[in-house]
Order: sequence, then C-alpha cells, then structure tokens
Amino acid sequence: MVQLDLLSSLETHHDLLKSYEKELLELEDKLKLKELVKRIKVNEAKLEKIKLIRDETKKKLKSCNSMLAEYNYKIEEVDKNLYNGSTTDVKQLEYLSREKDRLKELVGNKETEILSLMDEMELIDKEILQIEEFLQKYKEKITIQRKKYRLLEQKIKNKIEEERQEILTIEDNMSKGLLEKYYTIKKIKGSGISIPQNGVCNRCYMVIPMMLLDRLNKGELVYCENCGRILCKQD
Repeated sequence: MVQLDLLSSLETHHDLLKSYEKELLELEDKLKLKELVKRIKVNEAKLEKIKLIRDETKKKLKSCNSMLAEYNYKIEEVDKNLYNGSTTDVKQLEYLSREKDRLKELVGNKETEILSLMDEMELIDKEILQIEEFLQKYKEKITIQRKKYRLLEQKIKNKIEEERQEILTIEDNMSKGLLEKYYTIKKIKGSGISIPQNGVCNRCYMVIPMMLLDRLNKGELVYCENCGRILCKQD
C-alpha cells in the first residue's frame, strides 16, 4: 500500500512539474514580451523611413529657397535694365517686361511649392514626435515587463527544481520494478496511474470490476483492464 501511495504522489509531482514547465514556456507570451518587441521594431522602422522622407523634404525646401532667391535676383536685374535708362530699344524693353512677368510667375509658383513643403514638414515633424513618444512609452513598458518576467521566471524555475527533487526523493523510496512498470506505461500513455472514481477509471472512463477494486483495497498491485494503467487509491 505504501508503494502505491508513493506512486500516486509521484504522478502528482510529475503533473505539477509538467504544469510549471508549461507555465515557463508560456510566460513570455503571457507578459506579451514578443508582441511589445514586435511593435517597437515596427515603429522604429517606420520612424527611420519617415526621417528619410523628412531629409528629402528638407533638401527640396532648400533647393526651392535657393531657386526663389535666384528668381528674385533676376527680377532685380531686369528692373535695373528697365528703369535705369540704359535700355531705350522698344523691343528690348518689351522683352524685359515679359521676362519680368515670367519670373514673377515662377516666383509665385515657387512660393506656393515652398508653403506646401513647409506644411509637409510640419506634418512629418508631428508624426515623428508621436512615434518617438510611443517608442519611449513602450520601451519603458517592456523594461517593466522584463523585470517582471525575470522575477516570475526565477520563481517558476525554483518550483520546477523543487518538484524534481521531490520526484527523486520519492523514486529513492520505491522499488525499481514498480518504477520501471510505471515509467513504461507513462511513456506510452502520458500518465502511469489511474485513480478510480465511483468504480470508474478516471483515465479511460471504463467500469472497473469489483474484484480488482477489492484487490486494490488490500494493497495489491492491479491494472485497469482497459487502459492498462496502475490503479491507485485516492488520498
């Protein structure tokens, strides 16, 4: 009977060990660490892309301002030729007047383009700020979650080690023959014992003959006739 009680306890500790090992494997997902890391990486890539767009927009803006300055300079030169009296030819004066009008149109178009680029820059800077705030928030969050993970991980590992020690202690007090039978069944079926509930095997749910239950109550080693697991009494 003592050996069967130890066997029942052994199965319990194996179940606990398995549950803790599963808990350890699922801990990272439970704390959503992978999800947090993924979101951070996605937004870091997005930030890098937007910063490249901002750099290109800055170049365009600089180029537009340079061209605007050039157009305004040319208008000033045309005005000098128009109004300083150095040009008297009518056709030449008409050409200069048309050139001035053309340059003014170019200035107007360039000023519109510059305003559009400035608006674009403002939106880009705003989006960059939002992403940077998001990244700061989530990096702080992942730091907290990683600390929590390390604490929980150590607790679970301690429990796993305790269960392993319990299993070794129980095995030291059991007969090798019974242990071999138990682990052979457990390897095939996932569990080595069955604890009858109201005369029914709690693993395969088949009715156990009264003769086997009587033998079990006397402390004999008996097996479920259907699933072959070792029958143990409930504590």
